[in-house]
Amino acid sequence: RTTTFVRDDPDTVMFSPDVVSFARKIGRYPAAAPDAAFDFSAAYDPVTFSGARHGEARVWDIYRHVAGPEAMDKYIDYARGFNLTNRMPLFVFPAAVADAAAPAAAASATVAAATAAATVAATAASV
Repeated sequence: RTTTFVRDDPDTVMFSPDVVSFARKIGRYPAAAPDAAFDFSAAYDPVTFSGARHGEARVWDIYRHVAGPEAMDKYIDYARGFNLTNRMPLFVFPAAVADAAAPAAAASATVAAATAAATVAATAASV
């Protein structure tokens, strides 16, 4: 899924020093093309219908749960393998933390209510 990347910041990005020259050597990157335009995914694992449909569809589903449907709906044609130029981002940011915490808060409130009801029932039974 990695396309272009920064090659002058070794503290942030790790890669083999011959990543571009090796791609040229095996015929995966044109000899005349500039190093700066190198696309890792295009050279080493070009996107195909089956790759998008079987691999990226799973990533799309995970991203949809993390970032929310509104962030990922625009990539459904890519995940289905129909529009391979509409690539998904390498990563997404989670939806609002408050939204993610809502189901846990509701579950916690349900447990608290059940515990209170059980306590009231036990107290009434012992009186």
